[in-house]
Amino acid sequence: IISVNNLRDVLGSFRPEQFSTKRNVYDAIMSFSKYLIEKELQEVAVRVKMKELKPRRFIPAKKTSLTEAQLAKLYASINDSKVSAYAKLLNKVIVCFLVNTGLRASEFCNLKLADVNLEEKRIYVWLGKGNKNRIVGISNDLYEILLEYLKLRLSINSNYDNFFLSNIKAPFNVTALGKKITRLTKKAGLKDLSPHSFRRSFVTINAAKGRPLNHLRIACGHADISTTQSYCMTSVGEVVEAIS
Repeated sequence: IISVNNLRDVLGSFRPEQFSTKRNVYDAIMSFSKYLIEKELQEVAVRVKMKELKPRRFIPAKKTSLTEAQLAKLYASINDSKVSAYAKLLNKVIVCFLVNTGLRASEFCNLKLADVNLEEKRIYVWLGKGNKNRIVGISNDLYEILLEYLKLRLSINSNYDNFFLSNIKAPFNVTALGKKITRLTKKAGLKDLSPHSFRRSFVTINAAKGRPLNHLRIACGHADISTTQSYCMTSVGEVVEAIS
């Protein structure tokens, strides 16, 4: 089943705009191929040929972020929503947390109660991308809403030690978080936004405030500062306004 021809057929079944899914499938198959070689169930020569089928992006990735004006619009939409007190606070803290920490969706979902130290204003991210650990600071705005959320979170009788629990009092996964962000942003009249959009917003907004790019690189857990720089979504209009 794990062969060059089958891999070619599988990858060929994806549309060009499905690059991320296509790449994930390729990575999973190549990982399994490595396991097969270790068990002497596949020839190394087959894996070498499979590597030649590594997907290449033909359509540029869509990069989105939020301006501070759009964030204000999103917060206003959340405040006006008719939901339970916990749901409203949860929606607000999710947005505030993502845009003030730059954490990846998976890191958000895996965050535990013990990882958030409000006394020292620190968030500990364990085994992030590349199995790297890092510490992220907590801003004053985020501190206040985290303090409010934590009081409500600790009152919930739950078997989970995840810091964030959904409306059904269960931990988030990446898919559920993505769907919630889509619902919240669409309701506010904002489109094509994802949890990663908030990560780019974190870099863009802080860079505009004069925060050193290398500091943002460390906060985001990037190995290369060029990656952090690519997250800056500052427009030409904003540049002109800033120096005029």
